[in-house]
Amino acid sequence: MSRIVDMGKRLIVLAVAVGLCATSFGADLEVDAGSYAIEPGQTVRINVAVTNVDELASLRIKLKHDPALLEFDAAFGVQPSIRVTTSESFGPDDSGVLTFLSESLLGDTTVGAGSGTLFSYQLVGLARGLSALTFTEVAAADAAANELGPGEISAATDNQVDLGIGDVGFAPAGGSYATSQDVVISSEGSLGLFYTTDGSEPTTSSTAYAGPVTLGGDDGTAITLRALATAASGANKAAQADYLFDSTQPQAEVTLAAGQTQVTDAGPVVFAVTFTDGVTGFTQGDITVGGTAGADTATVTGGPLAFTVSVTGMSQDGTVNITVPPGAGQDTDTGVDSATPTDSAGDVVFDQTPATSTVTTAGAQGAQTWPEHISGTAADAVSGVASVKVTLVRNDFLYWNGSTWVGQITELTATGTEDWTLAISAAALSGGTNYQIQARA
Repeated sequence: MSRIVDMGKRLIVLAVAVGLCATSFGADLEVDAGSYAIEPGQTVRINVAVTNVDELASLRIKLKHDPALLEFDAAFGVQPSIRVTTSESFGPDDSGVLTFLSESLLGDTTVGAGSGTLFSYQLVGLARGLSALTFTEVAAADAAANELGPGEISAATDNQVDLGIGDVGFAPAGGSYATSQDVVISSEGSLGLFYTTDGSEPTTSSTAYAGPVTLGGDDGTAITLRALATAASGANKAAQADYLFDSTQPQAEVTLAAGQTQVTDAGPVVFAVTFTDGVTGFTQGDITVGGTAGADTATVTGGPLAFTVSVTGMSQDGTVNITVPPGAGQDTDTGVDSATPTDSAGDVVFDQTPATSTVTTAGAQGAQTWPEHISGTAADAVSGVASVKVTLVRNDFLYWNGSTWVGQITELTATGTEDWTLAISAAALSGGTNYQIQARA
């Protein structure tokens, strides 16, 4: 009979019942190690008990386990102190065999057996798998030193310690890849592995795993790899991984960042670099700063799709641009290099020199000679003249707003740029009145 006693998180107790039905030669000695499941790193305690007999002169048990999966706990030893010898005493063919000899404890004295535990020992789980507990020898003599014959001893043959199997793993893991992949399927301690690539549930009738599974396909191909790992205990495990094959290169577009004008008189000059797929590895070292304004530094922030590139170091009026080469970034999922980007930003003009403007309409004018407009010229050697603003104020501090004279300062946009005019009829002007004209380009 086996019984399990909870000894805490790391200790699991497994009972071994040794029953002796009376002391006559007609009785059988029954040995049963029982079965249990533990995890690697846990300890299983085996209690050896003798039942249905008052005393024995000697007891000898050889019990074998798989030394790759279980290890004798020498620190615990055997309690109470019965001599135990390990596999080294029996040579490599008997690796994992423990021999328990009660006579070293007894000397000339018999053992009081009864129905209690005679001794206990422990095994520590090392790895996943299933270890049989095999009795390779059981011998006993009653108090009168009568040895039991072979026909009077029976030992169970289905004893085991199940350390389970590992989770099913895939290497490389599921994800997006640019090229075909050889996928290794694993499960520590499993008896066998079976898989499918069509998304169906694997069974032991599915393809047996015999080595890396090659997965691949055209751009956009999706494959679901499912695997079943079988365990001797029947506690099988299954898992799946999804693979997408994507060889499309991410492509960047270079534009002006929000708020950045094509002409500016202050830095930094800010560009936006946006990729069609997320990328890694895109840094300032990938960017070439160009133009005639002397800019020399690019700082990259953001990602993985949208990046901001801030350019500084302008030392003179001129142009600022950036170049992003192919391969500047790698697809975050597949590692594919980015393609040649498109550039709609072009050159940004960096211009800190003010434009100049001159009024050519001046001097005394009469109703007969007034040309019906004010005229002038403007110039900017770097970025050109975008517009000219004109202010016309008479000597009573009223301003012309294009249709009448008002008290608030008013600027009017002239027609033209480098040569400009602002229409105003003679009827809007009064004789004997002074007017001041200001132009700003």
